[in-house]
Amino acid sequence: MPFQQKPQATSGTVEAPPLAPPIRSPREAIAAHPRLNIAIGVAFFVFLAILAWPFTIAHLQAIAVLDQVANKPVYQPLRWFIAEPVTTSEFTLQLPGGPIRARLYTPVHRPNAPAIIVLHGVHYLGIDEPRLVAFASAMSSCGLRVLTPELPDIKDYHIDSSSVKTIGEVTQWYATQTGSPVGVMGLSFSGGLSLLAA
Repeated sequence: MPFQQKPQATSGTVEAPPLAPPIRSPREAIAAHPRLNIAIGVAFFVFLAILAWPFTIAHLQAIAVLDQVANKPVYQPLRWFIAEPVTTSEFTLQLPGGPIRARLYTPVHRPNAPAIIVLHGVHYLGIDEPRLVAFASAMSSCGLRVLTPELPDIKDYHIDSSSVKTIGEVTQWYATQTGSPVGVMGLSFSGGLSLLAA
């Protein structure tokens, strides 16, 4: 029988293996690091600000445009949002229904901006009506190419189908010039006539 050595007893204490750190939930881990809380809060705020910025700009531009149309002074902070310089050019459109006056408002730094037609209402001044001029200028300063054609019949207080035909011809001409679809906005009676033209 082979000789077996008995294990010798040792005195002292035996150290237990180190325990694994307790598993924390993500909420507890975040709460344990206040700086992480602040960083997440700031990142979330920046994300919301970037997401809301286009809507905020549009809202501020709308306020500024309405102030200009109403001949009210535009508050200094709002002027930053309608600061685009505008050039105007006046010309005569040769349409199938006859020549008409028109004025084009173009933002200087965005010559290929989206295009819109703004039609005047029943007024003897036509495209020279001050509120229309202020409105078209303000819209253009927000980054739109604005065409204001004169509707001779409406200017002379006559509302009939000839204006509907003129609106359609102007819209087709402008869409051809810009190479893209154009919006149409009619003020007063021109709004209904624009729907008929559409």
